[in-house]
Amino acid sequence: MTSTSRKSWTPTVPARPRSTGPWNWCSGNGCGLLELAPRTCPKAVIIVTGYFSVLSARSDRGKLVEMAEYFAKHPGWVLGFNGLLNLIGFGVDIEREVGKATRRSEIAAAHAHFWMRRTIADLRSNSGPSILYAHPAFRPEHALFAGGGVLVHEGYRPPDGGRHAVSDEMLDERLAQVPRFDLHGDYRQIRRLSATSLRAPADEPLRDFRALLSRLRELLERDDLPAPLARAARRVIELDSHPRPAPSDDDVAAAMAGLREALDDEIGRIDIALIASFIHPSPAGAARYADRIIAAYEEHRRFSVRGAVADLGPRPGAPLALGQSLRRHGVDSRRGLRHLACIACVESVAFRLTGLHVGLPSPAPLSPVARVRLALGMKAVFELPWSPLSPGDVFRAFDVAVDVHIGDITEVTVEAPDVRFDEIVVYLNSREFFRAAGPENDRGADRVHFRIGQ
Repeated sequence: MTSTSRKSWTPTVPARPRSTGPWNWCSGNGCGLLELAPRTCPKAVIIVTGYFSVLSARSDRGKLVEMAEYFAKHPGWVLGFNGLLNLIGFGVDIEREVGKATRRSEIAAAHAHFWMRRTIADLRSNSGPSILYAHPAFRPEHALFAGGGVLVHEGYRPPDGGRHAVSDEMLDERLAQVPRFDLHGDYRQIRRLSATSLRAPADEPLRDFRALLSRLRELLERDDLPAPLARAARRVIELDSHPRPAPSDDDVAAAMAGLREALDDEIGRIDIALIASFIHPSPAGAARYADRIIAAYEEHRRFSVRGAVADLGPRPGAPLALGQSLRRHGVDSRRGLRHLACIACVESVAFRLTGLHVGLPSPAPLSPVARVRLALGMKAVFELPWSPLSPGDVFRAFDVAVDVHIGDITEVTVEAPDVRFDEIVVYLNSREFFRAAGPENDRGADRVHFRIGQ
């Protein structure tokens, strides 16, 4: 079944971002800073850069699993990687968690770009066009372990760790500033001794326990140890001088566990400093950021209406009726042609569907998740997983992975089994572009299609 409707664009402003969740920057200190900057530097053009998705569907799954397993073997590592490390453990399907982390990474980056653009649009309405947004345009082929076009550092092992060893240009300078880096090897040796010294000292103490006590006494001669580690070391040393009767097994186990935990914190802190460049932009990534900043500035200074509307005609080389062509692509010329600059190059797309209901595909899958295909023409196509068992409202932002211009967008299509909804709203670069009511029939359709501006 197919349902068709024709609607034109009614421009409105999207709601302000919520003050909770991962987008606090947009409504908290970051927003306040941007409000202050134009007043402090009234003649400056201020450019805000977005972040990027570390992972993508092109990231090598095997390398991601290998990385996750490596992280899991390093106690004390607190590097948050989209929640992945917190989920690794016995009985956990690491490959499945890697897939979930990839989806979360892509969704988070796309939503961050939307809300940052939205915040800047609000500020520009109050402070003039002196605040610009530079989308980093890190695409799927630029993500971690995605092949030859990667724009982030991929080293997560120590310098002598073989494949994926850290090797960024700031490594030596960074390590020179890490507190107690010179103790890294000592910490590891003491940690190994503590793992083998699990029973209390007796009349004939364990050789490893005596070696451990000696290393701990040497360690306590340092005056820059963190307090938790110093306390844990003294507690173990006190086991050796404990009056008769000997300390209980529980006392020994607690003391050793406290020492290992304190050592793990210090080892983990230094390990993370070693690989601090991991998943941050490489020199090529930094160059891309610079190029995107310059491009945003040049576009702001030299925006060409002629160039923006060149591909809006019915066919290449045909005479262009400007007003008619703008309407055909959903642009209201009454708002001023300068508005076209905000959406001429489409980098971010968002959809809001209220009352979304999707039927089960046939044959019904084991996992009740349907795929909703959202398209704005041939070049801008997105996929939204949706549970047929949970009808309701959804807002989802997407980054555009190919070059899309306003001239490429002449329609809105929603495809899914038995799909129906009350309303759909489409945003381009955080600005509302299209709004329409859903199909009137109650049965739903496999494809709902709208022609823009007609």
